[in-house]
Amino acid sequence: MPIVLAYVDPPAVVAPAAPMGPITDPQWESLRVNRGEIQNYYPPGAFAAAASGVVVIECRVTGKGTLVDCKALREAPEGFQFGDAAVKLAARFRMKTTTRSGASAVGRVVRMPIEFNFAWSMFEPINPRPTFDVLVSPKWAKRPTGEDLARYYPVAAERQNKEGDVTLQCQVQADGHLAPCSVIKEQPEAYEFGAAALMLASLLQMDIQQGPGRKAAGKLIDIPVHFRFPRSP
Repeated sequence: MPIVLAYVDPPAVVAPAAPMGPITDPQWESLRVNRGEIQNYYPPGAFAAAASGVVVIECRVTGKGTLVDCKALREAPEGFQFGDAAVKLAARFRMKTTTRSGASAVGRVVRMPIEFNFAWSMFEPINPRPTFDVLVSPKWAKRPTGEDLARYYPVAAERQNKEGDVTLQCQVQADGHLAPCSVIKEQPEAYEFGAAALMLASLLQMDIQQGPGRKAAGKLIDIPVHFRFPRSP
């Protein structure tokens, strides 16, 4: 019986379909803007009114990880141009071109919230995830120095390497000073962080000649004060 050799094409390998729909597990590369510049994206009208807001934007990811074709899906409150500001800020974001699960991000859309937070306190730290948070505060005519902060750090807490958080409620006077002030939250207790925060508040003076300070006189405002040891760079 003759033997016939025949070539049979191997079955075609079908690549898995590329993921579709919005990215749910993005990897962020960086925000190409420093913290000082971030404040420049805060809408002027919202800053003058001391208003905070949140925007959900949708953008398409390019082959370089930049975001294009961004648009605001939702914003609240309306009327302060938070949506326009978020779209401008998103142009400074950069993503990795693969998601955390290893799928390609190129050509897909990503949705993310961007919060615009107005903080009355100069003590409020900037969010460590600036990609999603824009923090501003009113201008201060007078503020504690680093030496003041060190001088008023509670002695017992310093000896035991304790850090603390205090929220003060103060009334803004006509000249921008804060008085009277009271402690409405202190954690941990028993280390005199509240008393130290009151001492520091006496060194604060708001600039009431410009921005939201013009609308602050006579109002009660909450002032977060965070006691932290210096971090190594």
